[in-house]
Amino acid sequence: MLAGAVVGDNSDITSIYFNPAGISQIEDQKFVLNANLFKLKYESYEGYMGENTSSEDWGFRVQPRFVSYTYRSKKINKLSYQVAVFNRNSENKSIYAQEKVLSNYYQKEGTEQTISNYDYTSDYNDYWGGLGLSYQFNEKLSVGVSLLASIKTFSYDKNLFVMVLNYENKTIGDSYLFNFESYERIMLYDVRALAKVGVKYKIKQWALGLNITVPSVHVLGNSDVKRKINYVNYENEEGVSESGIANEFSQYRAAKIKDPLSLAFGFVYYSKNLKSQYYFSTEYFHAIETYLVVDGKQSVYADEYPEGTDFSSYKFGTKSITNFAIGYKRILSKNFDIVMGAKTDFNAYLVSNEGVFEGINEMDKVHNNLYHITIGSNFNVKKASFVLGFENSFGQLNNTESLMRVNGFNIIPMDKEGKMDYFTYSIGMFLGFTLDF
Repeated sequence: MLAGAVVGDNSDITSIYFNPAGISQIEDQKFVLNANLFKLKYESYEGYMGENTSSEDWGFRVQPRFVSYTYRSKKINKLSYQVAVFNRNSENKSIYAQEKVLSNYYQKEGTEQTISNYDYTSDYNDYWGGLGLSYQFNEKLSVGVSLLASIKTFSYDKNLFVMVLNYENKTIGDSYLFNFESYERIMLYDVRALAKVGVKYKIKQWALGLNITVPSVHVLGNSDVKRKINYVNYENEEGVSESGIANEFSQYRAAKIKDPLSLAFGFVYYSKNLKSQYYFSTEYFHAIETYLVVDGKQSVYADEYPEGTDFSSYKFGTKSITNFAIGYKRILSKNFDIVMGAKTDFNAYLVSNEGVFEGINEMDKVHNNLYHITIGSNFNVKKASFVLGFENSFGQLNNTESLMRVNGFNIIPMDKEGKMDYFTYSIGMFLGFTLDF
């Protein structure tokens, strides 16, 4: 509920992720279950399939988020451990859209009818688990390290169909002016290892923290890709009409999703009576040069499955970004307090279209910035404590590429510019439970 602004202090049971040096601050043995009771998400697309077209989508999701156990060593009093399994990121999206409009894109003086269908679903999950250790040298200084594993799963289905008919000509053989169909399906998983190193230092009314996350290392993973394109009377960049078909089903292709090097810094300021606490954190994420998320040429089992082509390859990459988070905590009594926060979630997507990556496929996604606002409360009952809160997230992106596009083709029969406006808003409710032993 502090929006992640806890790198400097009070990361508590989330220390294994935000700053492992904070594990030593947890004095008692703790078992923690944090759940996302629900998340309701709204998305709108304006101009997504050409001029004067719009679509809305509502999504609802319920899932567990965080399970943790923390304890202090009996042999080494200043050494503490934490074991945790949590869902770091989860995103699902579905769009089912159909448009049937009169147009004059191909026939300037005639009448056409354009029929378009766009079906899209994607589901991404990133589960982390591991062990964290922290050693407290004194009341001011503590250090920690987290050794973690990340399991990422991703499924992606996209089906685009566009047909332009001569609306005045009732002869079936002469009515088809243009036909394009594209189908893409990806199923992949990736297992990676990574580590975090953290330091915390307290001085008077200030607490400072530093956390370094090293780039992840690929352990194993593979993917299945099915892609098909069929087109008739497609006009290329030279204005020449073409027809063709391409189809490839690639199993057990090499797959990987990289995590970047990041550096986080934060501080907390405590009022003299300690009832008010002010939080600030910032984190820098290093760029990841363009790479193949799915390598259509390379098979994980080379002896059993033949090499494919770049027709089944997909690329990804990021630019360097810096995110910020602020938080505030007000202690109202020994057993009750109010917390709130806000943070940025800037989009880092950036891929190269040069050299070996020219013409390589990209997965459909709106790459927009997100902003999060949180508010909640903590309350204690004997040896148990609870947290209840809400998170509001929103973002938008104007004049971005429409959904009427396919890797290597420009399919925009209703709108030459091919631009759309996107907006998203979600609200989530969270419940956390902690039991001290």
